[in-house]
Amino acid sequence: MAAQARASPLISELYLDVPTQRLLVISVLGATQAMKIMAFVASLADSDGTMPYQLLLKWCLIDAFSLWLIPLLRIPRLSFDSRARTAQIILFCTFNWVLFGNYTFSLGRFLPFPVRSLLSLFEYDQIAISQRRVKIQDVVDYGSHLLGQHTVRLSPIRFDISVILGISPRRADRWPLKYSKARLNPENLPFCIASPTAGVFIPILLNNTKTLSFVSYSVSALGDQGPKAVVNVTSRELKKMQTSALNMIADQLQNHGPTSPFETITEEEDDIWGSDAGSKKVATRKDAQSQLILPSTTSFRRSQLNLEKTQHLVYIKVTRPGLLHLERALDPSGAEIKLPRRPGEAFEATVVECPTTEWGDDARPGKVCVNAGTKDVSINVRGTAPMTLKWHHKDRSAKVDSFVVEGIKGSTEADSFAVAQDVRIPLTLRLDTPGMHTYALDSLTDGSGNTLDLVQKFKDFKGEKPNVRVFDVLGQSSISFLGCGKGQDTVARLLHGKQVELAVMLNEHRDVQDGPWVATVRYDPPAGLIESGGKASKSLVQGWTKEYTIPSDKRAVSFNASKPGEYTILKVSGQLCPGEVLSPETCRVVEQPKPAAEIEFKSIHECASDTGVTAIATLHGSPPFKLHYTAEYDGRVTSFTKDVQGHRASIELKPSSRGKYTYTFSHVSDAYYKKEVIAGSPTTTREVRPLAEASFRSRGEASVSNCEGSEVEFELNLTGAPPFNVEVQLIGPSGSDLKTFTGLRDHHPKIKIPILKDLDRTGGVMEVDLVSVEDSTGCKRALSVSRAVVNVHRVKPTVKFYYPEGNQDVLKLQGETAILPLRLTGDGPWSITYGRNESSNVRVGRPLVKRINSANEKIEAMQQGVYELLSVSDKHCPGVVVPEAAIYDVKNVQKPIGVFSANAGEMTTSGAILRPPVCVGVSDYADIDLEGRAPFQVRYRYNAQLRGRERVEDHETFNSIQKTSRLQLRTAEPGFHEYHLVDVGDTAYPLPARTSQGFRHSGTLLQQEVLSRPTVHFKTARSSPYCLHQNLVPRPGHNDDPVVVLNGKAPFRLSLSIKNLATSETTTAVVDVLTSEWKVDVPTHKLQTVGPHLITIDSFEDSSPCSPDVVDFDRRSFKIDVAETAAIVPFDRRTDWCLGDTADFQLQGSAPWKIEYRINSTKYDETVRKPKYSRALDKVGIMEVTGVSHQQASCKSEVSDVRLDIHPIPSARVSHGDNVIEDLREGDQAEIVFSLIGTPPFTFTYQRASLPTSKAAPEVMETHTVSGVMAHEYSIFSALEGKSTRPFPSIIFSLLVQLPDVMERWRATNPSPSGLNMIDRPTNRTYYPFLTQAHGPSHMCPMHSVATLAEPKAEPRSAGNDLPQKHLIPQPPRSFQYVSSPHHPPALRRQHRYQPTHSIR
Repeated sequence: MAAQARASPLISELYLDVPTQRLLVISVLGATQAMKIMAFVASLADSDGTMPYQLLLKWCLIDAFSLWLIPLLRIPRLSFDSRARTAQIILFCTFNWVLFGNYTFSLGRFLPFPVRSLLSLFEYDQIAISQRRVKIQDVVDYGSHLLGQHTVRLSPIRFDISVILGISPRRADRWPLKYSKARLNPENLPFCIASPTAGVFIPILLNNTKTLSFVSYSVSALGDQGPKAVVNVTSRELKKMQTSALNMIADQLQNHGPTSPFETITEEEDDIWGSDAGSKKVATRKDAQSQLILPSTTSFRRSQLNLEKTQHLVYIKVTRPGLLHLERALDPSGAEIKLPRRPGEAFEATVVECPTTEWGDDARPGKVCVNAGTKDVSINVRGTAPMTLKWHHKDRSAKVDSFVVEGIKGSTEADSFAVAQDVRIPLTLRLDTPGMHTYALDSLTDGSGNTLDLVQKFKDFKGEKPNVRVFDVLGQSSISFLGCGKGQDTVARLLHGKQVELAVMLNEHRDVQDGPWVATVRYDPPAGLIESGGKASKSLVQGWTKEYTIPSDKRAVSFNASKPGEYTILKVSGQLCPGEVLSPETCRVVEQPKPAAEIEFKSIHECASDTGVTAIATLHGSPPFKLHYTAEYDGRVTSFTKDVQGHRASIELKPSSRGKYTYTFSHVSDAYYKKEVIAGSPTTTREVRPLAEASFRSRGEASVSNCEGSEVEFELNLTGAPPFNVEVQLIGPSGSDLKTFTGLRDHHPKIKIPILKDLDRTGGVMEVDLVSVEDSTGCKRALSVSRAVVNVHRVKPTVKFYYPEGNQDVLKLQGETAILPLRLTGDGPWSITYGRNESSNVRVGRPLVKRINSANEKIEAMQQGVYELLSVSDKHCPGVVVPEAAIYDVKNVQKPIGVFSANAGEMTTSGAILRPPVCVGVSDYADIDLEGRAPFQVRYRYNAQLRGRERVEDHETFNSIQKTSRLQLRTAEPGFHEYHLVDVGDTAYPLPARTSQGFRHSGTLLQQEVLSRPTVHFKTARSSPYCLHQNLVPRPGHNDDPVVVLNGKAPFRLSLSIKNLATSETTTAVVDVLTSEWKVDVPTHKLQTVGPHLITIDSFEDSSPCSPDVVDFDRRSFKIDVAETAAIVPFDRRTDWCLGDTADFQLQGSAPWKIEYRINSTKYDETVRKPKYSRALDKVGIMEVTGVSHQQASCKSEVSDVRLDIHPIPSARVSHGDNVIEDLREGDQAEIVFSLIGTPPFTFTYQRASLPTSKAAPEVMETHTVSGVMAHEYSIFSALEGKSTRPFPSIIFSLLVQLPDVMERWRATNPSPSGLNMIDRPTNRTYYPFLTQAHGPSHMCPMHSVATLAEPKAEPRSAGNDLPQKHLIPQPPRSFQYVSSPHHPPALRRQHRYQPTHSIR
């Protein structure tokens, strides 16, 4: 040991120190023992799994290997020698034998006495006649019947009685009543495995068994002709597979909702497969692709398999592809399960690799320039050929285009085998429009029918979905200069001492995601400056190139130019895409000179005086100009501004008032500079005397129209000193006239000028000129520019409608516009008024006013009616309407209509046509009458309320070139059918694209009922019990009576046959039925024999003309079981019974039975399902069975011969039930008094035994039986000599309880008192007389008592000794027994290890 201690550990302490190594080894060993305990617990629940000896061998080998390996690690304190290792292995193997050894061990005998007593309080023996569960010892209460103790000098004695015999219950195996069947893949579905590490569960349908103890199946490799691999699955492995399958199905139900048969986990399955399966029914869902995958056909499409009561599903897990065949299966009892072998019955399961697909590496999503137009990518698929791939494309307008590629194959060699192939599919994506383009893979279906639904798979995927590729196509940007120059000026003007702002701007439809953009601008100085080389222009000699950044949220960027020259945009580019340069791409900057003005003054001399001054200005700069000057008069200075469009201007300064004026020109402005000072500020001063002036007051040339009257009025504008004299000349086409107006004192007088006579008659144009004006100074001034024009009109404008074909009627389509042409005379523009009348000449609305500029204008008429012209006026005068052409009648072309013909059916009050009903499958049609312009298009809406289904709605369209068309009616399914004509189109009115609500008039709705062919069958297929001698009529309160379901039109006529299967006797009956459900009611037929009867529907007809449909024979027949009358027979015909006894009865008939009985005038009834009826008698009195019935209480029999007189148990007391201690001297006698309770005469038995010692066994000294005791008290006297070492020997008289049959068994196996055993540590000798029997008259209800003593020297137990364990504890005086109930049947007793009873005194 010292050498081993000094040896270094096998694992260096550089990696793990010694305490850590020791902790790890002990932890591993402890974990192994924990797994062993778990295996032990699992083996307790698995009665059909791994055999115990296999587990024992397995864990002994594991423990031996672990304990032998630990010292090899050379860990201090864990390095044991070979002897210690051998002892450890033996110890561990012994512990394994305790856990897994094949032995029987009863723990009940080792339970402490208080624990057994406490457990006994909660256990019940059987059901009593009071219909409650009771214990026999509680009913009999043995401790209250035998009481009392007489002790003479009792020394403390302790008795311990060992168990003589115990029977441990075992669970009976369940054997199938019928042979079992198993079928692999009952729905013949395809299966697939996603990866080599994943698995798939394949169902096995079981019939007549719930579980399997062994399964063997073969797997043939796909595409390989080699040998098959056989896989054997044990019960434990099946249980684990079932648990995993149920967990996965629970996860699928949680995500997809319950509609699958796999979703139901019954309590029976939970018991069969263990509590682990039930506890994990709602386990947390894991990643299905990394764990267990069901094919899409079973996991999401959901199976439609409906299981019957005898059918169950189990699952086997397959982890590799192949072709599976079920070879062998065993049920829990080890019996062989029948497997289908014939073609069409034996199903196999083909497991292939699940189809997979993904985008290629060249299909990475991201941003793409629209310049590229397309993108070449690839799609990788893998699966069994031929494959079908579906994908779709969605652009920015949300338009979705779906695509399908079918027949995808790889190598041709693998086409004949279900072997997965890798195929690369090239694909060209169109990316020629800006915006988001989404390409998504939808599904991939392989050649076996397995579908990979990528939409459902990644439905809840967070982030970018693997099956989707999103390409953001960026649009191309363009750039140009913004506002280079103003107006038509294409250059930018640079002012002295300032800078000019230049801006470049992107197009409006730029893609913001491509920003920011970089624009490159080059500057070229003027050529002249480069050639001059002067100092002043050195800064302009060198050009430059700069880049300007345009942010994503802006369209333009500006920069300041301080020098003249040319600025050119070279290029523009975004983050990904290059842009294009648009015109103007060049902006020229020139330096603008300041404006200047030269002013020259000239006097204006008229009528021998100066009337003003003329300023002649010569301007330099960029027009338009503004001259700023002031006029000073009478100390007041007034500023004026003169706009000049050219470079030279003449300004007449002629004031209207007389005086001295000073004019000064101070500033000049042009298009670029404002108010530049004029050099020298030119100034002039003049003495002004203004002349008289006259003009028409209207602006520009006065023009007046005259439609009526001989005069026209004008207003003048006169300046000067009033009064005024004005000469006016009238000039016409054929002459002129001069008129003079004198004494005009107002500066704005109104004058009336007569119209020349020839113009007043015919009309025309007359010119009015102002010839001269004279004011109060007498200076007469001739006028030459002021004139007015008078348009004299004597012909009125007219308006009328134009009829191209001489017809005042116009036809138009509804919703379209009719054109009504006009013809007008006069001078435009015109204003006309018109109205619309209905056919009854009633005006609709207010008149309408329309402004017209053309003499050949037209009116647009949207609504039909009579359009009438009301008035007209032209530019000058109101006109007249030509009455012969003032009306247009606008009419609509009638829309096409369609109605069902009169022979289609009968018209109802609601306007619908009701067509006579027809039977299913009978061809029928209806005629439709059409009005309009052929050819026609007819659209109708089809509605149907089919029987047993939801309402069906559809729209159909057909064409017709005739006025009458034939519509084929739908008669394939029964129900109420409607055909509603909703739209009719012809050449004038095409059929609208959208379906309307339909016509409102009658005759457009056709209704017809399609009658189903009548059918008849029984509502249920289960059999119904009847009683003998009953009539075949409905029974009140019975839900299992045969019910016939009739589908068709009432009334019905049925022909039935009732056959006795035992005698082959057949009776027929014909009945008329008025309802759709009919309980079989044949009162003339009486059930005379016991056994099965078969009711068959032979023929059937209803009130419709349709022939009946054929129904299977199984649904047309119903089986009834005729049972004999119920009866109850007691096993024991005696009438006297004791309290606590068990009465057994045999029931005759069919379950369930209803038993009616009476106890002391209290009535009871009880329903039982087993033919043997056993009840404990827990009440004293008379019990009478009054009746029994079966078949749901229908076959009732009156009972009068079953009577039980229940008597109480007799009681006995020693010393009146008290504890008496009496000291006896030598020669004295002790009187022992027995008190008897019951009905005399009494018979009882008692014994006297000696006290056991350490050297001698107890000995029964006396046994006495006393009979014929008529009194209720009986005394005996004892006078014994003391032979013990103590001066006062003790004698105890005890009464202990034991059931009758136990006493008899004990007596049979122990014929002499010497068979008793004893354990004691006495201090003196004691004698025990025991009361062993007490019963009433004729030994009717005997009361037994047994005293059993034990000693260390145990005697072999004789065969058949079934006495249970008892304990005697004299201090305090009480007794406990654990006994088997004698009233239970032997089979029921074996199922209970102990039935505790007790009596306490």
